[in-house]
Amino acid sequence: MAYNDARGAHANPINGSGASVSTDGGLTFTRLTAANGQSPFPNTAGDSVIIYNRPTGTWYTVSQDAACGYGLGGYKSTTPWDPSPASWSHYGCVHSSSGGSDERASGWSDMNQSSPFYGRMYVSWGDFARGGNIFVRYSTDNGNTWTNERQVTTTFIRNVQITGDLVTGDVYIAGMDEMGGNSNFNRANKIYRSTDGGNTWTNTYTGPTFVGAHRTNSGYFACMYSNPAYWRHMGSGEPAAYNHVVSYVYAAANASDPGDVFYIRSTDSGVTFSAPFQLNSDTDPLKAQWGA
Repeated sequence: MAYNDARGAHANPINGSGASVSTDGGLTFTRLTAANGQSPFPNTAGDSVIIYNRPTGTWYTVSQDAACGYGLGGYKSTTPWDPSPASWSHYGCVHSSSGGSDERASGWSDMNQSSPFYGRMYVSWGDFARGGNIFVRYSTDNGNTWTNERQVTTTFIRNVQITGDLVTGDVYIAGMDEMGGNSNFNRANKIYRSTDGGNTWTNTYTGPTFVGAHRTNSGYFACMYSNPAYWRHMGSGEPAAYNHVVSYVYAAANASDPGDVFYIRSTDSGVTFSAPFQLNSDTDPLKAQWGA
């Protein structure tokens, strides 16, 4: 798994991306640490994603990368448990930016050998140099090039997460309409789907407006704590898909409770969804629940 790594956030050069590896089925994880005490991903600044390319048995990280103008790039390895420079090599850029305008990158890889898009790797992100719209690039040659870019939205929709259906090969992006942020806590979930390997995208679902989880706000962002305001959270969650069934979890305020976690489910490839089902049983308004 990949994450922001505070050990190198103020290093020179910056080294703010990290990863941990499990070789025992997730029972234990080892934090990747190079001989210099940092992660093996120099010149990266976090917002990290990790993708596995099954045809080549290679792991790819995607982070804000100085070599890409703090756009998206990273490192690859066929022996990810080894933090040495000989194991992790820089593969180039998914997307070159200027001034770090790319944010909330997410990735997915099609690992179904029966899929028409087997081996294709996808990366989505929000590009604030271009209106905060969601863009997607994908690789059809095992990460050697990332040349095909598609614009998914035409107005600012927060990129939440890209995922795919291992049976059908369809790809989905969960997005969120934050409706201006600030003290307007209303939200709407969005689902976008591609059935042709990421070439074209359709907004299949725009959910009803709901009140995002919050106790207060700080500038644009809702926050889960007040006095002072901290832990920014806009309500986004996590999608999953399998054989036309699309699931999504997210956080919303619920009457006097500032945060509960809800689940919605589609059985028609993300076109219609069930009514929200509350996953947590806590009804104490002093104990909010929300996603990461």
